[in-house]
This record gives sequence, structure tokens and C-alpha cells, in this order.
Amino acid sequence: AADDYITFLSLFLNKGVFKTKQIISEKSLVELAKIQVSSNIIKQSPKTVAGYSYALGSWTAEGNDSKATTLTCPGFYGTYPWVDICRGYAAIVLTKISNGESKQVTFTSIKQFIEGVIGDCK
Repeated sequence: AADDYITFLSLFLNKGVFKTKQIISEKSLVELAKIQVSSNIIKQSPKTVAGYSYALGSWTAEGNDSKATTLTCPGFYGTYPWVDICRGYAAIVLTKISNGESKQVTFTSIKQFIEGVIGDCK
């Protein structure tokens, strides 16, 4: 469910804490956000993540050479979750039907709108 996904993503923003309980260590979250495979050496990937680097179990929509600042893991049928660690928010877009090419464009448009409201990284 979307609320479970947002709860998971919020762990990155709350240092692994949910409702006063440490669910995952901060050290583990740091490891999950480390870039494992740079986009420049990825030869083939789904269209929804074209140009992204790869972390542990998710894609890095934004980051530097070693650390992701935005993690995402788009689903095949249109789900597009992300956590923007740099700006301090998480979101998830759910769709019924979407082709792979339009999902990344839609995600980018929504993210840019939110960033226009929130502003630059913390």
C-alpha cells in the first residue's frame, strides 16, 4: 500500500526512526544510499531509469559520484516512489496504466514542481 511505502521512505528522512522506534540503523541507510554502479558504465536499463546510477536495491535519480541524494525504484506498471534526502521529502505517484517512456518525464515534472515550492537542498 502507498502508506507503507511512504513509511519506508520516511525512514531515510528520520534517521531510521518510525514512531519513536529505531527500525533501521543510520549506518544501514548510509549504505543503502551509496552508489554501487555509476550510470556511465550501465549498458542497459529500463527506460524509466535511463541515465540513473544504481545503489543497493534502488536507483539514484540525483547524487554525486558516491552518494545518492534522491533514491527511486519505479514499478513496471506506473508506481513511481522517491525520497529526496537532500530536500527532506518523500513522495509516491501511483498510476493505473503508463508506458515506460512517459513515467520518467512525469516523475521529473512533478519533482521539479515540488522543488520549485521547497527550494534548494538543506
